[in-house]
Amino acid sequence: MQPRRKKSFLRSLLKTVIIIAIISCYANFLHPVLFFRKPPLTNVDSSVLQRGIPVAFTSNGYQLKGRLLAPPRPSFKIPAIIFRPGSGATSSYASSGYPGLLKAMLEEQLPMDSMAVLYIDKRGVGASEGQWYNTTFEESAADMKAAADYLSSLPYIDPHKIIIAGHSEGGWIVEVCLSRYPETFAGGLSLAGPTLDVKEQIIHEFAGTAICVDKKPREAALRKARIFVNVATVMSELFPFTQQWRQLAVTHGFKAAPYIQSIKKPVLFMFGENDRTVWADDCLRKLQQIFPGGYPAHIDTVVLKGTNHRIRTAPACYRGSKVYPFSDEARLRINQWIRKVAFSQL
Repeated sequence: MQPRRKKSFLRSLLKTVIIIAIISCYANFLHPVLFFRKPPLTNVDSSVLQRGIPVAFTSNGYQLKGRLLAPPRPSFKIPAIIFRPGSGATSSYASSGYPGLLKAMLEEQLPMDSMAVLYIDKRGVGASEGQWYNTTFEESAADMKAAADYLSSLPYIDPHKIIIAGHSEGGWIVEVCLSRYPETFAGGLSLAGPTLDVKEQIIHEFAGTAICVDKKPREAALRKARIFVNVATVMSELFPFTQQWRQLAVTHGFKAAPYIQSIKKPVLFMFGENDRTVWADDCLRKLQQIFPGGYPAHIDTVVLKGTNHRIRTAPACYRGSKVYPFSDEARLRINQWIRKVAFSQL
């Protein structure tokens, strides 16, 4: 290469690097401050906000809020469940379909006259402070630990019988909680929660959409999804212009296996046979890789027949307006497992 051309090439390369650096700095530092606004919750079920009592506590400098359902003035210490919703800016216990799910799976199935349920909005959702998209799963687990500490301070809660439950992304938080805080949580309930790593899970989620919408075969859908997610991962780190991309930049390196492997407390992994978001067969395969000699006694799994990601008995690719019922099998299994873990020694 001639000296003049070489200098011109180097100048062009330097300009490109500077432009990318400026855009990246803007995307990572300035853009979130100027443009990331907290969206209001939509489709809030007001009846949920009228049940129980409002709760607020502090975790790592952020005030988190929710509601506590408990029997009035119990005369003995009772078990409690903390529920953590899934991903996204509007994924609240009071919206996004969770009121119906929680009522069907917990409130109508469990002995609510002798136990408590605490619903918490994660950072940056509802009335909780913070930014969900800048929060690691480990930080979210620490928030649930703070919720458990709050419950333990109440005179009628049994601090040795606090269960952490989560749906979808909340399943990862269950895994981290049980691994990091075994002295705090008596057990964990993962509803349609992944056992895959974050990047693997996102690939499966996009592939599920390709299977249903584009009618692609499984392997073709997975190939397409891998290409998209690999590009999106790089772009999310350089140019996180949306909350979802910023969250991806924060969490895409999360590995579930080390946490699952170190769990010693009872945990129930519940998957839907027709779930195109969290694939039951791949999640079970992952568990088998983690425990090649067979599952330890404290791990239970169930695949709910004909059940989708929202724990409803619906076809895998249904996109209509019909509202399918919640899984009766899920109700029964949750009831049995909670009673075994929370009431076996009462």
